[in-house]
Amino acid sequence: MNNNTHGHFFKDQEPVRRINKYLLIVLGVAFFCSALILIFALQFEQIFPRYQAVDFKLHEPAPYDLISDRDILWVDEVKTEHRREEAARQAPTVFEINEEITRVALEKFTTYKNYLLSKKAGDVDPKKELLFHNLGLGSLLDKTTTDALLALAPEQLADLMSRTEMLLLEAMNNGIFSFEGVDQNLFDIKRVEVAREIAGSTISSERPLDEIITGKSLPTWVFNKTATMTLSTRERELTALLVAVFAEENCAYDPVATLQNRKNAEEAVQPVREILRAGFPIVGKGQVLTPELTSKVSAYRKNAVTATANKIISTLLFLAIIFATGVFLLGKTLSGKLYTKGEVFFLLLLVGIFLLAGVLLYRLLPLDGRYPLSLLLPTAASAVLVT
Repeated sequence: MNNNTHGHFFKDQEPVRRINKYLLIVLGVAFFCSALILIFALQFEQIFPRYQAVDFKLHEPAPYDLISDRDILWVDEVKTEHRREEAARQAPTVFEINEEITRVALEKFTTYKNYLLSKKAGDVDPKKELLFHNLGLGSLLDKTTTDALLALAPEQLADLMSRTEMLLLEAMNNGIFSFEGVDQNLFDIKRVEVAREIAGSTISSERPLDEIITGKSLPTWVFNKTATMTLSTRERELTALLVAVFAEENCAYDPVATLQNRKNAEEAVQPVREILRAGFPIVGKGQVLTPELTSKVSAYRKNAVTATANKIISTLLFLAIIFATGVFLLGKTLSGKLYTKGEVFFLLLLVGIFLLAGVLLYRLLPLDGRYPLSLLLPTAASAVLVT
């Protein structure tokens, strides 16, 4: 008697190998035929009717009623796009202060102030006189204005020049804006961001629109600033004139930073999401398709295709694992070999993995409240194992 410890049921293993070979062929053909039948069946029964939604065309009447049979998460692209456009309009327009222009303007005024004060005191330094003419300051103001300034008392002149210097410094530091290059059709300015270079780094700050100073609004700005100062009308006029003459437009439009601000604002907008409730019509027959309705139809179509694809994937997974499990179990049995403890443990572990995979699939890809076929997998695997 043959006491084979491996439990061979056949002395001649050739028939067993032949049976296993035929078994693999039969199971393989059955698996692929089942997969093809499943795919075609699901395509004609599930996908094809839902693809009729493709016939819904923008600005044309709907050919039939389309009623949702499930709750669908819908992203309203129209409202989302409107929000993005509004966010882009509200994004600040960026202007950058040119510190070099500011420095030169303030140096010119300081030179002019020192020249007038020296001349008023009757002690004109030849170096200041030369610098005055080299900078072309004599051509900035006519002789009448200079004579009017020199006609003031020394204390009045010093006070007026100090106040003027303070106003000029404030205006230049806040930026005198130049809107050259700004396309008003594209950039409806709502907010302004002022950038400046300080110690090698860019510092930005937002500025209210009523604080924006331009070359045209500068005289009005100076007039409002001097309204509370103890100056005569003539002194106020001279102050406004001096600031207007020495001030330079030093805040230029920065198109690159502005476009980046608008892009960031658009990207920060969260999509508008709504729920299309089951049993409620998405679009009625004869209703003209607007962009919003077309977006709803598209969302319904995508959801239907996704649900069908999930069903196909879960079913194919079920068939594939049954095929693999059948080959493994039946092949072992027909060959007359005993299962080792490791193989039994592996099969039990496989059942647990199948169950976990099915639950995760159901939680992550729910199919309208119905269990995917892959959840049947642990039961089938357990039945084959027991058999």
